[in-house]
Amino acid sequence: MDSFSVYCPQGSVDVESDTPTVRALLEREIGIFFGIGDAPAGGRHLGTVRLHARAFPGSFDGAGVPLSLHSGSHDYDIRRSHVHTSSDGVRTIDSYDTGSVLVVSDETREVDVYNVNAQVLAVDSKRVIRDQVLVPFLESLGGVTYHSAAFELDGTGFLVAGDRGAGKTTVFFSAMLADVAAARFLSCERTVVLPVDDTLLLQACPEIISLFPGTLRSFAATRPIAPVVGQELEWARPAKKQVGWRQLFDLFGVVAEASNPRLSVVLLPRWTPGIDEVEVETLTADEAEAELIEHQMTHRNANKPNWLGWFTEADSRPTARRIAESTCLVLRWPDPAVLTHWFERFTADRVAVAG
Repeated sequence: MDSFSVYCPQGSVDVESDTPTVRALLEREIGIFFGIGDAPAGGRHLGTVRLHARAFPGSFDGAGVPLSLHSGSHDYDIRRSHVHTSSDGVRTIDSYDTGSVLVVSDETREVDVYNVNAQVLAVDSKRVIRDQVLVPFLESLGGVTYHSAAFELDGTGFLVAGDRGAGKTTVFFSAMLADVAAARFLSCERTVVLPVDDTLLLQACPEIISLFPGTLRSFAATRPIAPVVGQELEWARPAKKQVGWRQLFDLFGVVAEASNPRLSVVLLPRWTPGIDEVEVETLTADEAEAELIEHQMTHRNANKPNWLGWFTEADSRPTARRIAESTCLVLRWPDPAVLTHWFERFTADRVAVAG
């Protein structure tokens, strides 16, 4: 039995697995941003997850109650189940879209996951550990999750929030190409902003990313993996390609590093063809708060229900207000090269002021 912990500075999940596939997947998918190994002292124990690469040994009584584990916008994201609750309160969840069976003891905060397919078992374990324990725990501490990208350039932590197709990934890739002295790249899909004392820290929650063919073709690093489609499909949602975040980092020659940088600047992207250079609009805190609520996932994302329910999200409004009171900029640009140069100038100016 392989035993280890998955942790962040504030807390950890104990994991026991009878297959090395689970640890390998967790290290590949989230092991940079959530630690894998021996949990550091001082964090809170959040629960125990045990993984079994075999069929569930029990049986179900009755039809059970329908339960949505995830109702994402794509068919491959949909995970439905039935839940059966015993007289002693133990929940047995039959995830019939993935074939996994989960046995949940809320009293002792333990989850046993069964699946004969070790790879599916590993993926479902990531969803439980990250999406049902670690992220809700951070949200219970006042963290707010955004559909966003996040990175740090020379000490400036950027959160890039926007709808699908707004240009978050283009901003992220353009920043990757900027020539700055020090840079850390966290996520181009999902970020938790966590209040810690008088600061706001960025916690990456990297996921597989769906990218427009046009976005991939806009950068030399990703052009080789762009699917061959007609021009009319370059920016069509059905033509999007799924790419793992590690593959993207490798293509740009970027090494992921464990980091929780301080949030300094919020960017709201607006790709705007036909202009000559980057245009920047500074928002008031009220304007930024109204805009950012549209990209907030905490309390607002029915696709990712907190079905485990061990941790309840805190009131997100105080943290959301603090984020809005940061430097919040609407960013308009005509092409990625111009945007890369803007990051270089912006970073140099901030470093000069700080010096």
